[in-house]
Amino acid sequence: MPDNYNIFSNLDIVEWPEYVSERQLEGEYLEKAEKILDMALVTLEAYDGPRYIVDKVIGATRKAIYFYEINADLIDSTEAVHKCNIMILYEPWMKANCIAQAVFEFANAEKENMIVVKRKDEVPYYRSPEIFDGNTITHAVSYIPLRNIYKTVT
Repeated sequence: MPDNYNIFSNLDIVEWPEYVSERQLEGEYLEKAEKILDMALVTLEAYDGPRYIVDKVIGATRKAIYFYEINADLIDSTEAVHKCNIMILYEPWMKANCIAQAVFEFANAEKENMIVVKRKDEVPYYRSPEIFDGNTITHAVSYIPLRNIYKTVT
């Protein structure tokens, strides 16, 4: 039998690799989280959702590998600033549809408001196989549109 694993028992603390543990983001990691937030906002607007832009990222954490929690101030189309807690499941291997799900929780004086963006299950993971078009080989991209995927919960 190959000797690929060590077996431990009776350990008080199990140490996980950094990439699966919760991590408060700063520096270049915080900048990456802001870019992912921008992608989620573009996705929301592109598929009939409201338009928001980032005013300021207050803080961000990454849980597991691709799950981000971001606290930010967002500006709407009337230039009003809203405090928002955002949770984003980011799947970079999905190319153009890398935002699997994003939840925007707005807290304001009148009420709490939530917007959910969720990618449809039918969206393919990768480009379709190479196809022949006469004498050339092309890549056919067949992403299914994500229309009407947002909803507001009040």
